Amino acid sequence: MERWHEETFTFHLPFGEMTVTLDNVSCLVHIYIDGMLLSHETITQDVTVEWMVTHLGSDPGEAHVEMTKTKGAHFRFGYLQRIFKLRMKEQLELETEHGLTQEARRMHDQAVRIYLLYVVGTMLFTDKSQNDVDVV
Repeated sequence: MERWHEETFTFHLPFGEMTVTLDNVSCLVHIYIDGMLLSHETITQDVTVEWMVTHLGSDPGEAHVEMTKTKGAHFRFGYLQRIFKLRMKEQLELETEHGLTQEARRMHDQAVRIYLLYVVGTMLFTDKSQNDVDVV
């Protein structure tokens, strides 16, 4: 991809312009597209940290460090890989020790969110740096 143009909602590639439709996304990632359009508004650092802690199980201190490194509300792909492995390890240890508990299910849900964020971030919402994905 050379460049995304917000005015025309097209990708400018070396061979010409290309528009990605919701049907294209649905076919590529096999996710049913339905419902209201998501807005891509800027969020505050406090909200970013809250989302990282609540939905991904991040440590608040690590979340602040990650935002400092990315200079905004972004996750680096390396960070997502690291917390995914950690979440899976914690979940396996918890299930082995105590069985399938609410806490184990919560960790599983967090791991699924991390994985999907990574897949969607690397396939659909990459920027030129290809290092991070926006929290929103």
